[in-house]
Amino acid sequence: MDGPDFWLRLEYRVCSELEGFEDRRIRFLSCDGLSPEHIDLEAPEPCIRGRAWIHGHQDSRWTFTLFIGQPRSEAEIDWPALLPAEDRTGWLTPDVAARTLTMSPLASLPDGDTPLGRQRT
Repeated sequence: MDGPDFWLRLEYRVCSELEGFEDRRIRFLSCDGLSPEHIDLEAPEPCIRGRAWIHGHQDSRWTFTLFIGQPRSEAEIDWPALLPAEDRTGWLTPDVAARTLTMSPLASLPDGDTPLGRQRT
């Protein structure tokens, strides 16, 4: 899996994960694209930042941060490891008020082991 394939697959995973939230403000949102803009390998927690198009909210332009582990270079990013399996959850934190998505796929949990407030149905 390469970068472009990863972003398309992650878009679908975000949609699926949003559907699992109990909070109705989040449950009925959908993701219509992720556009990476900046890779920060020097941050204490290396990440990729960019734009997300989220529908179901008055302003569809959101931002996202995707935490990517500790690669030493862009070539070392392990794209398959960053795509959460369907039976994993707890990796997505949407903030409706700030219009942000925070994604920590390497910290995902098995379905059913999620923190309070992010229970999947």
